[in-house]
Amino acid sequence: MKKFDIKNILVPVDLSRMSIQGIETAKRLGRRFGATIHVAHVWEPLYAKAFVAPAVAWGEFSISLAEETRKQLEQRLRTIASKCGLSPSDKTHFREGAPAFDVVCGLAAEIPADLLVVPTRASKGIKRFFLGSTAERLIQHSPCPILVDRKSAAQLSFNNSLPVGQALRIDKILVPVDFSDCSREGLRYAIEFARKFAAKITVLHVLDPGYSEPKDMRTMQHLGGFAGASVRRVLREVRQEMRKFVRSVAFGRTKANSEITIGPPVEQISDFALANDFDLIITSTHGLTGFKHVLIGSIAEHLVRQSRVPILVVPSHPSVRAANLAGIRESRKQSRQKPGVSEGGRRISKRRRANVSRG
Repeated sequence: MKKFDIKNILVPVDLSRMSIQGIETAKRLGRRFGATIHVAHVWEPLYAKAFVAPAVAWGEFSISLAEETRKQLEQRLRTIASKCGLSPSDKTHFREGAPAFDVVCGLAAEIPADLLVVPTRASKGIKRFFLGSTAERLIQHSPCPILVDRKSAAQLSFNNSLPVGQALRIDKILVPVDFSDCSREGLRYAIEFARKFAAKITVLHVLDPGYSEPKDMRTMQHLGGFAGASVRRVLREVRQEMRKFVRSVAFGRTKANSEITIGPPVEQISDFALANDFDLIITSTHGLTGFKHVLIGSIAEHLVRQSRVPILVVPSHPSVRAANLAGIRESRKQSRQKPGVSEGGRRISKRRRANVSRG
């Protein structure tokens, strides 16, 4: 893991009031870390409503309409930045392209961003922001840590400039671990993050009787017949593994304790965080295929959807993620160059190509 430092915070917005709330969270974090705030909006012109209805899809009128739409969106982005009280050193980024998550990830690598801040609707998880699954894909593919903040996902009154919020306080951080190298890197990140707030860390391991994967959970190899095994013996082994795991990481002056619970991981982590008033959950995810190595399968993804406590997801292999995205972009580029394939990657008919040529 590279040296901990948060100098650039990227906030992707879809220009809705809900997504704009993430700017306030970023500002409060920025004051703590002395970071520059980058607010970005991605416009996907090929999928914009303005280009669905007209028969003359690519005529001169549509081109001028696209230019006017672009100018309006850029102005809207600048207005939002002004009303949110961003400083002159902060920046706005207007980008065109699709899919949105890929454009945002590319911008994060370009800046380069040290943290993404994404608000999401508290009632139904990741839904509103960037529509559908784009926020989930950001979490899976982001080359830098990403903070999903459900507490900030409230609509704003935009009649006046946003008031300056109170200084951000984070006193208690929960770090779920599965004893893998991936979760160890997440814990190290959490320790560095906690030092900035003088926060206390609780390292939590959830013993899931319904899952066994020796490669990732060495102590779980005895749980094949968990129902008939001695719970007391298994817990003793897990506590030994926890002590060994905690000793492998340097906490310095950061206060920490460890806990072990039994049950379905998502429910256990969510309930534990809420019941004990944690301010933040920090977890890691594998860099190869998104949510896989840590907390097993889709559990981390479900945790992000369900938890009412803000979650900071740390990719353990950001360079691998960046390489994967570069490969995907190159594949899309080659597909667009093939005959009969539109810029959006959709195959179009000869008749439609003729109409486009005449337009």
